[in-house]
Amino acid sequence: MITFLSPRLIWLPAILLVFLACGSGQGAGKGNIQIKGSINNFKKDSLFVYRIVGNDMQLLSSAPVSKGEFNFMLDVPQEGLYFLGQNASEGTLIVLGKEKEIEISGEGTNFQALTISSPENLTWQKFSKEVYGRSGQIQTKMQELQMAQQMSPQRVQELSEVVGRLTRDQLAYLDSVIAAGGFTGRVALNFVLLMLSFRRSMVQR
Repeated sequence: MITFLSPRLIWLPAILLVFLACGSGQGAGKGNIQIKGSINNFKKDSLFVYRIVGNDMQLLSSAPVSKGEFNFMLDVPQEGLYFLGQNASEGTLIVLGKEKEIEISGEGTNFQALTISSPENLTWQKFSKEVYGRSGQIQTKMQELQMAQQMSPQRVQELSEVVGRLTRDQLAYLDSVIAAGGFTGRVALNFVLLMLSFRRSMVQR
């Protein structure tokens, strides 16, 4: 079990999580992945899948949309995190590479709330939500701790214990995700490795 990361290193901004996910692919994706579904109130005539490469969005595939229904058949260069949307800035993240069929449904007015029905994507979405929630709690308590240091030693002690408990819980959760393996497990592992590297660089200063 991981037990030695500073609490300052385990809150996870969304952009960092996406960066790690884009670098966590392993091996080539399976050919002829099918992405199909129906999106209500969708006003465009096409949907697009983009590959995230650094700060760039590279168009990978497109599919016509008729009465909200669509059907992609595509190959991906690597298992990993991609972007499905009506353009390169309006859409949602999707894990592609190891599953042959993915079904999507929801409202075209809110791509972030689309339902992506596949085991890998459900695991990724659960992980993202859990990490954001836990990280937000830790960040809030650390801000309170910083303010309390100038006012109340007793409050500092109380908040330090809370931060320590939340940190241990977060690390135990990351351990469980890593142990489960798969794409999301590799994202969790890469996050921990990045934080360890950052911790070492801070110690050496």
